[in-house]
Amino acid sequence: MITAISLAADIRKLFELSQESDELTPEMLADTFEGLEGTLADKLDGMMGLMREYEGQAATCKVERERIAQREKHFSTYAASLKKYALQCLIAADKKSLKTDFNTFSVKPGSVSVIIDNQNAIPDEYVDVETIVAPDKAKIKKAIKEGIEIPGAHLETGSPSLAVR
Repeated sequence: MITAISLAADIRKLFELSQESDELTPEMLADTFEGLEGTLADKLDGMMGLMREYEGQAATCKVERERIAQREKHFSTYAASLKKYALQCLIAADKKSLKTDFNTFSVKPGSVSVIIDNQNAIPDEYVDVETIVAPDKAKIKKAIKEGIEIPGAHLETGSPSLAVR
């Protein structure tokens, strides 16, 4: 079975041969090009069918991932609610600890947290300052396109992509 890429190479070779040689008549070239292009078109249509199938499977996976994430959130929330309820039961029973055959439940004191009431009133030695330096790519691109040379930056054209209508 011939591959799509080899068909494309054959079309290119035939085109180059038609430019170099007068041995092939226009009718022969037209028939050969038509046959090769038809076969290539069939291959590409087949690939498009597979692309659509894979894109559909990817979309199904995305929907399933979102559904599973919702289930995970539900179970996590339910587990947290049960944990909170167990704590409330221990506190209501005035128990610091309760040992069962399978578990030991304990009331753990809360951890100490710092609450910032007024960030501006905090002395400088207790404040971390972050400076973020990031080039403005949109501004640089616009300037280079306008003919301005920006040291340390240049434009590159990305890989071609396939458009299918």
